[in-house]
Amino acid sequence: MSDFLKVCRVEATCYEQSQLEEPQSTPFCLPSPLPLTVPEPEYSLPLQEVDITFTPGLTEPGVIDPGSQIIVIRQDLAREVNTKINYGQHLAMESANRLTSWMVGCTENLPMRIGDIPFVLHTYVVEHAPMRLLLGRPFQQLLLTQLEDFPNGKVELSICDPCNPSR
Repeated sequence: MSDFLKVCRVEATCYEQSQLEEPQSTPFCLPSPLPLTVPEPEYSLPLQEVDITFTPGLTEPGVIDPGSQIIVIRQDLAREVNTKINYGQHLAMESANRLTSWMVGCTENLPMRIGDIPFVLHTYVVEHAPMRLLLGRPFQQLLLTQLEDFPNGKVELSICDPCNPSR
């Protein structure tokens, strides 16, 4: 047992099967240079957006961010859609670059629509942001979203009507 718990050196481009499993003939190693069939990785990809329609008929692209725990709306957009801001409901947000900023407040039950699917979300209001609407995990959970990437770079977004999940 102590042999299994010892620290051992493993090559970064190779691995061997565990001794607990049936031994394989040879370890797997990535050839150098890589074969021509390996696709070239992208350096950067565009943000994924979906058009969100608000009650007054205003449509705004919302950036889908699976890494965000909240929905963020910029203050100018919150004013345009004429929503009430609860200034008592605010929190500090830490961005990817480790800067912390305070939210202005929260719009509660803000009505939105994607196509013919209506829903409401709580959105935290910020004064300044690079986008006017950031759709984090609460959006994805409510609409049971699924993002599917394709080799040609296309991305498909599937959503469910929260009032009728079978739809």
